[in-house]
Amino acid sequence: MEAPTAAAFRAWSPPDFPWAKLGWVAPPEGEPDPVQKRVEWAIGYVESTTRRTLASIEPPTDPNTINLVPIAEQAVVLATLQQLAQQSKGYFTATVLKDYISAFTAGSYSETRGGAENVIRSRGGSVENPLVNRWRELSDLLYLLMTPDAEAYWRYRLTGVAPAAGTFISQDWGMEHAPAPAVWGPGSSRGRSGRRGWIAH
Repeated sequence: MEAPTAAAFRAWSPPDFPWAKLGWVAPPEGEPDPVQKRVEWAIGYVESTTRRTLASIEPPTDPNTINLVPIAEQAVVLATLQQLAQQSKGYFTATVLKDYISAFTAGSYSETRGGAENVIRSRGGSVENPLVNRWRELSDLLYLLMTPDAEAYWRYRLTGVAPAAGTFISQDWGMEHAPAPAVWGPGSSRGRSGRRGWIAH
């Protein structure tokens, strides 16, 4: 698929998106759109998180295969919206501090807030379904786009639970024999040493 542009993003964005309030109104015709750089950042974020480039995503020829094109488009749109919102005035104080400061005091006023773990769990995260992005809807899309290696990496990074352990089996890697077929999934890997190798299940 082709990488979305700022023009495509503006066309796909919600009709009531507060462009003026956030300071991202469309520039006069002929002038560069500042949103373009944020779209490029969002594309880089989606690709690095999922380890899947947009250029490698094409509509499937098999009707029984999931079409990742609209999923990738949605992920880029949400990631761009997040970029724009995070760089808007008041985002840090209104959102980040509210979520992650456990206690706030100003003069005679004090307030206790939920810790970061409670915030993440309240947004749908868990050990079984860790949020790779604090926006649950975007996190779900990113998981759909991830390569098996990327999913294994993020689940380990976010939960500390290692992927399935490898099991050593005898395997002849000689040229006279083709490698034994294997089913690869999240956390799978293969290595070789001389004429003997291992396959992780």
